[in-house]
Amino acid sequence: MKKLFFAFLAICVFATCKGRTDSSTNKPTGDSSIRTQKLIKKFTPIIQGDWINKYYAEKLIQSKSPLAALNFRDVVSIEINTDSIKGDSLVCLGGDAHDSGYSTLKFVAGKKPSTIKFNGQDLSYSVEKGDTTIRLAYYDGEKKQFLFHTYIRAFKRLRGNLGDALEEYIDKMLVAGNYNLIDSTKSSITVHFDEKGQVKGFLDFDKYFVNYDLNSDVNDNLDAMYFKGPNHEQLNFTFKISADTLKLYDTNENVDSTELLVGKLKYKLVRQR
Repeated sequence: MKKLFFAFLAICVFATCKGRTDSSTNKPTGDSSIRTQKLIKKFTPIIQGDWINKYYAEKLIQSKSPLAALNFRDVVSIEINTDSIKGDSLVCLGGDAHDSGYSTLKFVAGKKPSTIKFNGQDLSYSVEKGDTTIRLAYYDGEKKQFLFHTYIRAFKRLRGNLGDALEEYIDKMLVAGNYNLIDSTKSSITVHFDEKGQVKGFLDFDKYFVNYDLNSDVNDNLDAMYFKGPNHEQLNFTFKISADTLKLYDTNENVDSTELLVGKLKYKLVRQR
């Protein structure tokens, strides 16, 4: 079953934000208001959207495995909704693959040219070959220092919540496309996976989900792909992607039911070129 993305708001994870900002305390006045409006106008088209940690994205694509890309110390994704600006501030939601919290972005000039404040540190950006990246700071309570991460824009139009954005990004980068399903008789059936979690041609199932919230509970130790039918029937597999081939395997619990073991190969799907 699909897990609830960001099970609770672990606000302390992103230490500089202690809750939603009261816009009445951030209303700029006079020259400050003019500077704020200029920064809002400049940065709104740059920062708007759902963003994915660059390291996570690169590791995901290279490994073809959400489990291999997982690092609970990193903020995997962040939503920046510029329609929610109040005064000189904007509250942003970000999180790893399990928990989330709020951070504050302020349209106040940073220490360096072409920067504004995010969690009290400079937010910077760069544009290369038409692709924008932003650099954000989060406080690491264990190391007692700010860590800086680079983000790529996954979607400029917001996907509704962080879970939807991350789910669609994973579907797009790992699975979406047309496949030939090879069964035991060597016959081939066309299966289509779209970027919205819909599947056609795979048995009687019409939805699929690639789990990104791993190693946070028992039996969370393998990459997982779930299929669901119109009558709530469901099949769960672990998967491996190699080149153009997606393999789905049964799983079995270990003796103390704390971890899953890879079982028999059930389905082999080869991407159509």
